[in-house]
Amino acid sequence: IGLVGSEMCIRDRHIVDIDVAEDIVVVRGTKADDVLAKLPATVTVIYSDGTESDVDVKWGTKGLSDKDFAKEGEVTVKGKVAGTDQKAECTITVVKSDAEIPASVEPIAGISVPEGSSADAVRKALKGVKATVLMKDGKTTAESEITWTEVPAAADTYGNSCLLYTSDA
Repeated sequence: IGLVGSEMCIRDRHIVDIDVAEDIVVVRGTKADDVLAKLPATVTVIYSDGTESDVDVKWGTKGLSDKDFAKEGEVTVKGKVAGTDQKAECTITVVKSDAEIPASVEPIAGISVPEGSSADAVRKALKGVKATVLMKDGKTTAESEITWTEVPAAADTYGNSCLLYTSDA
């Protein structure tokens, strides 16, 4: 509000942006009540005159359940900004837990084939070999099938060989 001459005028101030402080990241399988408790109670409203204020927001969480946070992806929650007809949005990103993210593969115990064995004999010796994968949390391990991508003939190699493989973990 300002005074111009002897008349009062009201400055036209309107909302130009709504800022939700930070999007939320949760681990897959987090309970819906725990996720929804992380939604901010206020958002920052930015007005056309450059001023800002924190305003209450009521999030529309009806219908969200544990199932919505059981798989990786994004869940967008919309909310009504108090005292306005404006909507706010908050993105909740659901990620794997560190116990699900492979970090390293334990060395595989030596596999022996007679010297001069064919590549087929080496493939046969490798069939069914599994790797132990250590996950990012440093505690969890998983046994994983191995897909061998290169199998040299033992006849072409003396001593130790380095075989390339990928793991399904």
